[in-house]
Amino acid sequence: MPIRHAIWKVGTKPEPLAEVSLGKEALLEQMITEDPTILSDRWLLIGRQVRTTHGGFIDLLALNQDGQLIVIELKRDMTPREVVAQALDYASWVQELKADDVASIYSRFSGGGSLGDIFRQRARDYESASKPNPHTDRTNSLAYLWMRNSSTALIKLLLLHRHWT
Repeated sequence: MPIRHAIWKVGTKPEPLAEVSLGKEALLEQMITEDPTILSDRWLLIGRQVRTTHGGFIDLLALNQDGQLIVIELKRDMTPREVVAQALDYASWVQELKADDVASIYSRFSGGGSLGDIFRQRARDYESASKPNPHTDRTNSLAYLWMRNSSTALIKLLLLHRHWT
């Protein structure tokens, strides 16, 4: 039996807010770009529609507070097999990025901003002065929205049992 979640407007008489669906992934991508806290207040968006050397485009790329790369893919109308294949493709590409590559991605995304400067500022905000280095820990995260449970379970299984070299 599926679990149903709702958001309520609190007042003298609580009322559930109406459910709506987003017709296109691009709208959700734009919303997240404008307000990344939709996903996490600890992630720094560093790229949008990031071209990989494998010929694909990562919807959104972020760094967490520890400097780990987060691949954010918004999926709709894809089979679990396609989703997993794309996730593995992007994860293998992200794993090979050097610190300079990550800084270049952010510079293009931000219109010339310095990843080191913004990351240090945010690290101070989080009371953790760490320098961005996606190679200190090879734990890459994949965030998928609008995806079937079977895809999510398969990706989690693959991520738990993988070994980065």
